[in-house]
Amino acid sequence: MLRRKKPLERSLHNKAMMLFKQYMLVEGMPKPLIAFIEKNKNFSVCDREKRDILDLYRSDINAQYKSKVLSIFD
Repeated sequence: MLRRKKPLERSLHNKAMMLFKQYMLVEGMPKPLIAFIEKNKNFSVCDREKRDILDLYRSDINAQYKSKVLSIFD
């Protein structure tokens, strides 16, 4: 049995899009996501957590071609 697809009501669609955009900004990473939720949807706290993770990634790069790897990473 095929069901007809119907669009969401406008208010529900707007809410879903807002939540999706927030998720994309937080990037779904667990630690930044938890910080975002615990700090009342504060993007600054979330961004700081993401930057800390990226700094850890950068510090982990230990290769013969470190400058090339970092230029690609950045």
